[in-house]
Amino acid sequence: MTKKLPHYRFQGYTDAWELRKLVNEVLFIGTGKSKFSALEFGEFEILGSTSVIGYDNSYDYEGDFILTARVGANAGELYRHSGKVKISDNTVFIQGDLLDFIFYILQHFDIKKLSFGTGQPLVKASELKGLKIIMPVSVKERNHVGTFFSTLDRHITLHQRKLDRLKEQKKTYLKLLFPAKGQTKPSLRFQDFEDDWEVKRISDIGDIVTGNTPSTSNEDYYSNEGMMWVTPTDIDGLIITDTNKKLSSEGEKVSRIVPANSILVTCIASIGKNTLLLEAGSFNQQINAVVPNQSLYHPYFLLTQSYFWSESMKRIAPAATMQIINKNEFSNIIVPLPSLPEQEAIGTFFQTLDQEIAQVEDKLASLKEMKKTLLRKLFV
Repeated sequence: MTKKLPHYRFQGYTDAWELRKLVNEVLFIGTGKSKFSALEFGEFEILGSTSVIGYDNSYDYEGDFILTARVGANAGELYRHSGKVKISDNTVFIQGDLLDFIFYILQHFDIKKLSFGTGQPLVKASELKGLKIIMPVSVKERNHVGTFFSTLDRHITLHQRKLDRLKEQKKTYLKLLFPAKGQTKPSLRFQDFEDDWEVKRISDIGDIVTGNTPSTSNEDYYSNEGMMWVTPTDIDGLIITDTNKKLSSEGEKVSRIVPANSILVTCIASIGKNTLLLEAGSFNQQINAVVPNQSLYHPYFLLTQSYFWSESMKRIAPAATMQIINKNEFSNIIVPLPSLPEQEAIGTFFQTLDQEIAQVEDKLASLKEMKKTLLRKLFV
């Protein structure tokens, strides 16, 4: 009999883990066979390949379940559910008691490896029934491990909900704190601000600079350390802090450099990917930089407002696989702009909100990475 141990164990457990057949550790493994006409309302839920797909007034199964799609892109993706339910025929399910441990050891095993087929991925109940996994003999240890991961998942869920809530709040504030199309005043304002916003063009804000690409065949233009050279692929946040490629001093001589507090706006293909430079930098030809007159314009306000610039760009750009806005079209986009003090109030508000969003994103990413690591370390 195969016996192995995980890298980490909770205190008090010393027995070896053994290779066990999954079907012998649960009550039932099968494919849903319910017949139904999904209702918008009903007493019992109908479970599909990824979640609840409707309701019915009768049920076929009762208990705790682990479920996955039988066929298609979601084959092998697991979810949990319990209660009196119907289960669709595109859903493979495991029924049992105290399923926390089984749920997480299957995540570690990754049952997508069982999917096969030259067309769509397929997971068969018979494959799950034959699956052998190394697991603890002790039910107490199984429960300890399962409860640990269940608690960790609750923390992940709470942070995900907090992040979703903050992002929804930002969407709402963007609508309230900026004028609607054709209006010169927002519907919500900070105290003491009453004046109409001025209607201007992006070109009125400051210089518009289109980037370029120093010859990639000349290795002397690039270095591991040096000035950031931004492409749309590098933009994954509102503030750019690093780039895949950097320019050497020679590369700087043939590039287009803009100062700190310039707003980089993607105008080709990835419209909507915008970011703020906190230091002097360069960028490729897919990007236009707005170098604002900082005696009149607040950089973070402009960064926040660039969301609306991009929405205008998407409407202007020809319908094509790769949308393109040229420099002239970009420069002439109409934007409403308030006084500098009101810009500062709005910019500071969104900067604080964005920082909170970033902190929650970082914590959520950390928790997810922790879970990945512990799935490797707490299972064989």
